[in-house]
Amino acid sequence: MRKLIILMSALLLQKAAVVLGTEAFFLSSQGKRLLGLGYPRRGGVLFFFLLISLLISSASLAIELRDYTIGPQDVLKIEVWDNPDLSREVTVSLKNTISFPLIGEMNVEGCTAEDLQQKIRSRLADGYLVNPQVTVTVKEYNSKKVYVLGEVNKPGYYPFSKVTTMVEIISMAGGLTPDAGQEAYIIRSAEKIDPKEIKQLIQKGGGRDLPSETVINGSATQTASGSGSGASGGLKNQVITLNLNDFNQGINLHFELQNNDTLYIPKAKFFYVVGEVKSPGRFKLEKEINVLQTISMAGGLTPKANERKIKIIRTINGQEHEIKAKMTDPVMPDDIIKVPESFF
Repeated sequence: MRKLIILMSALLLQKAAVVLGTEAFFLSSQGKRLLGLGYPRRGGVLFFFLLISLLISSASLAIELRDYTIGPQDVLKIEVWDNPDLSREVTVSLKNTISFPLIGEMNVEGCTAEDLQQKIRSRLADGYLVNPQVTVTVKEYNSKKVYVLGEVNKPGYYPFSKVTTMVEIISMAGGLTPDAGQEAYIIRSAEKIDPKEIKQLIQKGGGRDLPSETVINGSATQTASGSGSGASGGLKNQVITLNLNDFNQGINLHFELQNNDTLYIPKAKFFYVVGEVKSPGRFKLEKEINVLQTISMAGGLTPKANERKIKIIRTINGQEHEIKAKMTDPVMPDDIIKVPESFF
């Protein structure tokens, strides 16, 4: 766990330094706090990931969108300084063209906003305006986007640039919520996914883990075999499972998303420990654990605890059942571990 936190903090803080334009960030009091061990232990990796991603999300978004390639159905805002009659909003056609006064139809295929600025400026300067000042911004990103759902602070559609990784998309979506689970599902489909169908797709497809041998770090092409089938080659759906707590050498961290991917981060599973323990409360169920381990997570028993009378309150088919617990009994999602007081 400690190794993972150091890896993620180093990678994300390096990105933060680039975004903020100074290496002095690493020497700042904020940087030192984040690099140190002063973060809360409960919540672990996901809490720390949330903290860092929120720090860089807005600046990171601005940098990533410089590489965004304009495509069909994108809405562009084109402003020509001191020429309000020329300034307007246009929608890119399905043929990757726009129509602009004095110029006529223009092909924008392969252009970024900055490329198109230069193109319009050059055409207007060719006999129409003297030193025209043109600004092009993408108002609506409709041609290339990723849909983010679940336990992020700002779910919705996010623009897709040439290379967009999972950690960057989560940052754009405001970071993870405290209730985020340890798994992320990437659903690839040739068709638009109905959010109501996501859980069914995951259950149907099994959400197989991403084979590590198919992932290549850096800018190389990535392939992944998941459940069902991929969007390419006439195949319909592909479900890929990534473990947010299993960033082996940064592989999952740098996993590259594709246009029209849906990223779904479900809510974590929880259990509860109440009664005579030192730190009662709600805890994330991130792996298989038993009653003894849950008590340890809750700080251990108090001197008043009756160790022989511990019970598991478990809901089965909508009804609560009290089960006499052994320390080796496995704990299930939504279980309540009840430690009573000893009266002797």
